[in-house]
Amino acid sequence: MSLEDAAPYKTAWLQRMVTTFGWNIVAAYGNADTDITAYDAAGIPKSQTFIVGPLAGSMGTMPIDNMDFSDHITTYVDAQPDNH
Repeated sequence: MSLEDAAPYKTAWLQRMVTTFGWNIVAAYGNADTDITAYDAAGIPKSQTFIVGPLAGSMGTMPIDNMDFSDHITTYVDAQPDNH
């Protein structure tokens, strides 16, 4: 898969998670510009898009400075009322 194919592929899967599986996405995590593009195309707000690495905070996303999603998931996702 090429980089130009990655964002549409990720977007399709995210949309499937919501429409087919009925998932409520309360947070999206990534480290690539294709993650940011796909999350945006799937309608995930930038305030719920958490990025690590060199792109942390880019394009209006929320940065995670310590490169550790697990700590953030424990403190953020678990605190969301609709994370089931």
